Formats: sequence, C-alpha cells, structure tokens
Amino acid sequence: MNETFDDRYFDLTMKVLNYAMEFVNQPSYASLRMTDVLQSLVDISSEIEGVERKEFYASVKAKFRDRKLMTTKKAEIDFLNELLTFYVEEWRRRK
Repeated sequence: MNETFDDRYFDLTMKVLNYAMEFVNQPSYASLRMTDVLQSLVDISSEIEGVERKEFYASVKAKFRDRKLMTTKKAEIDFLNELLTFYVEEWRRRK
C-alpha cells in the first residue's frame, strides 16, 4: 500500500495525541505539552501542501477552540478521549 503524505501527517498527529494520553496521569505537564504540539500541528495543517483532510483538521481545530479550560485531570482525559474517538472515526472512514 502506498502511503501518501496526508496519511503520514494524519498518523503523526494521531501519535502525538496518543503520547498526550499516555502522559495524562504523570505528575508533570507532559500531557499538556503534547496536546499543545497537537494543536500546533492541526493549526498549520491548512497551510501544508499535501494535507488533504482539510475538513477533518478544521473540525479538530474547532474542538480545540471550543474546549473549556481544563482545570482537572478528568476534564483533560475527557477532552483527549473525545479527540481520540474523533480520530478513530476518521481513520475507519478513510481505510
């Protein structure tokens, strides 16, 4: 199977999301930092030639924009789970 740049970019952003989820229960800010990296990748996706899932990333961008301040670990976990569900649905749709 030939993997396109778009597929590779999607996989990269999903890996960053998974890392954020892995670190969510650590006594550090690693999860928040990984979430920041994911948000930055999503923010620039519309400017990168070869990224074809513009509508998907626009939806993820809206989720970041609409999220509430995460003052508890539960809120952070809920947000990350929501993003993961959204990513998995996109992955299933495209495969």
